[in-house]
Amino acid sequence: MDIKQAREIVGNRPEWELRNMVKALSSLNGFMNSEADNERLEACKVVLKANGKNLRAFMNKNSFIG
Repeated sequence: MDIKQAREIVGNRPEWELRNMVKALSSLNGFMNSEADNERLEACKVVLKANGKNLRAFMNKNSFIG
């Protein structure tokens, strides 16, 4: 799954909401999750990973130290 597909699934939600969604959908190892829930979980993880990479790149580029 790429970032574009993941954004279509979860929409434009804030990071805290995506993290809470991952926590809720991951509880009990997804025992009661449907296929749609599992797809939403994967999409949240893809978006969070992409956001983390973008934030690190931004911080490295705009570092004010030194």
